[in-house]
Amino acid sequence: MVKWIIPAKELAEEVRAAKKAGKLASKDEPRAVLVRYDRKSNRVVVDLRSGVSFLFPTSLAQGLAKASPKDLSQVKVLADGFAIYWEALDVALGIPDLLMGVFGSKSWMAHIYSEIGRKGGGQTSPAKAKTSRLNGLLGGRPKKTVAA
Repeated sequence: MVKWIIPAKELAEEVRAAKKAGKLASKDEPRAVLVRYDRKSNRVVVDLRSGVSFLFPTSLAQGLAKASPKDLSQVKVLADGFAIYWEALDVALGIPDLLMGVFGSKSWMAHIYSEIGRKGGGQTSPAKAKTSRLNGLLGGRPKKTVAA
């Protein structure tokens, strides 16, 4: 059996360095101090240690879209502010991920982006109508050709 012996002086230096790194991370990294569900807007509001607040609609977050207001209101800050958690829903979302616009797994995000694109593509506007008319005057869309 090998025993690792670290001299007290080295150990004390490592502990000091770790504490210093922790304090720096605490100042620089986004950490939540408060989270709440706003029923009026159906959004989650997150207050960060830096004084910045952000909110997001529950429809964007995986596991929250069909949750009841009662379950949504039972949210708490976890992991020293690095995550928010709904115990009844078993949903945890990381603060850094949320700030980067990541609201769930890769497949969830693909679904969300697909829905956003579908809704955007179905929108009509005077500019779209004008462009469509001009395109029609030019002969419309080119016919698809089958390669031989």
